[in-house]
Amino acid sequence: MFRTAWRNILAHKLRLLMTALAVVCGIAFVSGTLMFGDSYASVRKKAVGQDLEGVSVQVTADRIPGGRAMAEEAPPLLNDKVAKEISGLPGVQAVRAEVSGFSGVVDHKNKLIGGEYSSVGANHIAGTDGRDARHPLLSGRAPTGPGEIAVDQETARKGGFRLGDTVRVVTDGPTQQKKLVGITAANDGSFALGASLTLYDTATAQALFAKPGQFTQITVTAAKGTGQRALADRIQELVPDGIRVETGEVLAAQQAKSLAKTTRQLNILLLGFAGVSLFVGAFTIANTFTMLVTQRTREIALVRAVGATRKQVTRAILAESFLIGVVSSVAGFVLGTGIAVGLPKLINGFGGSLPEGPLVVSPTSLLCALAVGVLVTMAAAWLPARRAARIAPVQALSTVETPAKGRSLAVRAVLGGVLAAVALALLAMGAATRDITGQQPVMAGGFLLLIAAIALTPLLAGPLLTLAGAPLRRIFGICGAFAALNAARNPRRTSATASALMVGLALMTSVTVGALSVQGGLDKMAEKDQRADYVLSTSNGVGLDAAQVSAVAKTPGVGASTALQEARTRPTAAYEYGMPLQLVDPAGYRQLVNLKMLSGSIDGLREGTVLLPDHAARMLNANVGSRIEVPYPDRTSGHLEVAGIYSTEGEPLSRTAVATTGTVTPHLGGEKVHAMTMLVKAAAGAGDLTPALAKAAGDSPLVQVKDRDAMRKDAQANIYMTLNMLYGLLAMSVLIAVLGIVNTLALSVFERTREIGMLRAVGLQQRGVKLMIRLESVVTSLFGAALGIGLGTLIAAFAGQLVVKSFPQYALVIPWGRIGAFLAVALLIGILAALWPARRAARLNPLEAIKAE
Repeated sequence: MFRTAWRNILAHKLRLLMTALAVVCGIAFVSGTLMFGDSYASVRKKAVGQDLEGVSVQVTADRIPGGRAMAEEAPPLLNDKVAKEISGLPGVQAVRAEVSGFSGVVDHKNKLIGGEYSSVGANHIAGTDGRDARHPLLSGRAPTGPGEIAVDQETARKGGFRLGDTVRVVTDGPTQQKKLVGITAANDGSFALGASLTLYDTATAQALFAKPGQFTQITVTAAKGTGQRALADRIQELVPDGIRVETGEVLAAQQAKSLAKTTRQLNILLLGFAGVSLFVGAFTIANTFTMLVTQRTREIALVRAVGATRKQVTRAILAESFLIGVVSSVAGFVLGTGIAVGLPKLINGFGGSLPEGPLVVSPTSLLCALAVGVLVTMAAAWLPARRAARIAPVQALSTVETPAKGRSLAVRAVLGGVLAAVALALLAMGAATRDITGQQPVMAGGFLLLIAAIALTPLLAGPLLTLAGAPLRRIFGICGAFAALNAARNPRRTSATASALMVGLALMTSVTVGALSVQGGLDKMAEKDQRADYVLSTSNGVGLDAAQVSAVAKTPGVGASTALQEARTRPTAAYEYGMPLQLVDPAGYRQLVNLKMLSGSIDGLREGTVLLPDHAARMLNANVGSRIEVPYPDRTSGHLEVAGIYSTEGEPLSRTAVATTGTVTPHLGGEKVHAMTMLVKAAAGAGDLTPALAKAAGDSPLVQVKDRDAMRKDAQANIYMTLNMLYGLLAMSVLIAVLGIVNTLALSVFERTREIGMLRAVGLQQRGVKLMIRLESVVTSLFGAALGIGLGTLIAAFAGQLVVKSFPQYALVIPWGRIGAFLAVALLIGILAALWPARRAARLNPLEAIKAE
């Protein structure tokens, strides 16, 4: 029977081609994802290994001085004294005292070379030999003063910089001009992943990223024969409380765990889309084997008549699927290498920042691809194989095609109805929470609804496609009528073909409706709550410093402004990590922010008062006029009067307590607090202030100045970027659905060879045959698209209710333009899918076709 299966594959290789392609595409996605995950993990692991090379113990301050005020008083920071004491401990071979922070190099187009989150500044550390072991100089010399820097060679190459050039750099304020005196090699793994490095002399780096004489990290290399744990214990006894001391082995384990988690999450996301592709491909596989079994009825009957058992017939069909699965999986794995190479470029093209490195092909990826491909193919072929085994020899020899029994559709109706009822109940239950807590029921309900639709589609296919015959006949004549009849002739086959497209378009529609509905809510929120004409922020989250805030506020044409700074009190019983505070200028805040006050007034905000969000007022049992104790970061406490309580429902700007800058800043222990956002309102008659505001902020590439239109367009751009990436990932399932339509039409043409010959014999021209096949394809495609769009919209309507409580501006938006585009794509798919089958049907010789069995 195995030899019979192999001969059947060779005899029907053209009919099985599209099935094999469906498996190839699905497995290519799976194997490409696995190889991409292995390659990504390899690059990151190598980078981590470089970072921890020679690190036996790492001593780190809990925070970088000069950053945002945190919950507790700052721990004692690392300084020269601590570094010298550590170097004097037994078992210490070398000590490296480092201070680092954000520092970006600006190119000639005012863009950061290394990116907002991967631009690092540090101190050049010369060893006893005068060389920096981690960042050795390739040319030039080390920086020696505040006006000099060294950069890594890749940053110099990208910026076109040479020794002696004036280079613009940015830290946490306006850009500064420095002289390039050295070019270094960057041996840290992060720089190998595309980051940029700027080196300063130690005093300058401390002034920028810490305080004079203080460091952010000390790395220790143990002497030969000294264990990391023993050395770490000695250092822990030496340093003050609040400083972390970790061994290189612990750091490596933490990095490995973090890397595994990141890789796993990324793989799960991509494998989810690969699973959709395989799920869609299963329809093509099942449809193909069902049609092949029907067309080989006489052949199977002869095998049964000469003694083959039912089990042998089943095994023969499954053996065919096994061979197809193996060959297709191997081909898919080869194709997957291209996907693995292209995925980082695709994700980075949509705004990601994934590192690119050599492709890693592991045996596990190959085995997983083979296992998944074979199992999916055999599982899809199992029901057709059982159906073939049930054919009685005498019955099979007396007929070519056994009509579908009504019982099968009745079972489908009952099963589909039950699943639909359960799915709708889950969707309603999840949506009733009006909160993200209902996410799981909604996801389960959406999945079951798709399964129910697949089960019920054959019940809809016959009546709906028959109804389509009348308009098709009026428009296209007898060709249109035949097309509708052919599509409705076998509802199960047509529904299986349409369901593949239905699943892909249902997912596309649901994410489209959901994303554009969120966009509509954001637009409403901005129109209602945003009074500012311009919003300034930094792309890396560092914020605007005091000099930038002051310069922006004094810009000609600015009518009102306020900086929204962030701080946090010390922990209390009510706030485990401290109460978050937003520090503002009260005069500008009143003009630019629209809070929904539940009691009190925003006008009451002044020195010594505070505005509380409703949840904080409940937690503190406070009312307007109450005085609440505020434990400041400098270990002092104060009492602020509650001037008002506002609702946080749908609040776009703040969910924190609001106090004036003058009230809290003196109690931050001298720490600089940057403005995360600055709101600006233009004076009457002022023109476009965007260039002037950017100049006032120091022409920093980090500072983003956006007017209302820019803010709206940026939000839309983010939505559209996400949608386009999802469309790209779902495109594979749509491609497989197209292959399914092509395969079904091709097999249908073979099955109807005599019928087409008769039509040609009675006068139907080749053009009419092509039109008939194309219309059948278009009808099937549009049928699947209509179901998919309807289901996707329904699922999105339920899912959207999950954000209503926290986002009351949300309202369901039906994107008719995109829905029209989806239908147009479905129409195009139908036309393209029919090109080869229609051409093949039209070229049949009428006389030979009539004689065909």
